[in-house]
Amino acid sequence: MKSAAENTDRKSRKTGKIQQFFNRMQQAWASWMQKKTNRMSKATLLGVLALLVVCSTVYNFSILTDLGKQDELPVAPITAPVLLQHVKTSTADSIDTARMERISTFSRYMDSLTQTPQGKALHDSIIRARPGLLDSVRMIEEIYRNR
Repeated sequence: MKSAAENTDRKSRKTGKIQQFFNRMQQAWASWMQKKTNRMSKATLLGVLALLVVCSTVYNFSILTDLGKQDELPVAPITAPVLLQHVKTSTADSIDTARMERISTFSRYMDSLTQTPQGKALHDSIIRARPGLLDSVRMIEEIYRNR
């Protein structure tokens, strides 16, 4: 079995080789660019730089503002499956009523907890454990009311 020092040494050698490769590539690119730009005048270089900056700015601005954006995707309304559309019975309504009653009872219970110091502590611990619970309960109540 190899020691941790040997593994670390092998990894650092691999990392060093990778760094050397990228340094050589960077040097090759820099020398190639130097050869290409040596023949250009300072005014030409500034013009190319300005053109590059303008093109980059226009491109990024078009991305940020969605200039080239196509029409938005159509959003179809969500419908219940055919089997569920015909199952609207009084038992379904009674189940909804029972659920709504349980939700309302829970909401009243949570509100009543804030009346005493011990209840407030319990209320706070519940809210810390489930941060979005009361918002979810309110949203569910609103959904049931708007049905």
